[in-house]
Amino acid sequence: MDTIEKEKTLAVIDVQQGFISSVSAHVPSRIRKLIDRVDFTHRIFTRFNNTSNSQYEKLLGWTKLKHKSETDIVTDLQNKATITIDKYVYSSLTPEFLEYLNTHTIREIYLAGIDTDICVLKTAVDLFEHGFRPIVLADCCMSHADISYHQKALDILPRFIGREQIVYDSAEYFRSCFS
Repeated sequence: MDTIEKEKTLAVIDVQQGFISSVSAHVPSRIRKLIDRVDFTHRIFTRFNNTSNSQYEKLLGWTKLKHKSETDIVTDLQNKATITIDKYVYSSLTPEFLEYLNTHTIREIYLAGIDTDICVLKTAVDLFEHGFRPIVLADCCMSHADISYHQKALDILPRFIGREQIVYDSAEYFRSCFS
């Protein structure tokens, strides 16, 4: 890691009521503590919405995250976003997200959220392939289905985006890098 950007950008991926389970329930408070501790210039939140007749319904038989009670950002994180971007696919790197990054000349993005094995992983890889530096904050991510999926994603991500882009202890990382 040659340089650390002075301005820091956090992407909070799909931390919504419908993705909170007994396995992922700790994620919102960890992200809240991170936001309270680190001065992020930009906090980009994404919100997944499943639509009728989507690929999720047709191919996976998955019909959740269609109603406000499921799609709302969790209470603990409401009003913490600089911008909230709605999405209808796994990746957060939508045209609106990309435009925001380019408008603000952002090249490095810290990622936190749900699900490590799907939306976080897909977003990290897409950012990497578009020339950005994604940094996954592993302790601020989880899979709502099972911790084993979270761990599998953390096993695969270093091959996708490099070991230096995975942070396992965000408190220690930000203490040593930005104190």
